Amino acid sequence: MSNVVQLRVDAKIKKKVANIFADLGLDLSTGVKIYFQQVLRHGGIPFSLLTDNGFTPKEEETILRESRETLLAYTSGKLHTAKNWQEAKKEILAG
Repeated sequence: MSNVVQLRVDAKIKKKVANIFADLGLDLSTGVKIYFQQVLRHGGIPFSLLTDNGFTPKEEETILRESRETLLAYTSGKLHTAKNWQEAKKEILAG
């Protein structure tokens, strides 16, 4: 037994996706059915969800948190910038 699924999608996105499916020899309905089958097969979304920056939400959260911590350490005087690469190398090698 088939059921009807209705969803609202931005018209431009729908057209772009329909064109991609058409290039693959599929209509929009078949493309969506294939996606549903892949969700079942993978037990979830069959690809990584990435932010606009190309990271997973968890990776992006970690990067932003560490950036804030580094900035705070720098502004509070716990960190400083090296004047040149020789100074940086000396500090790195000193551990």
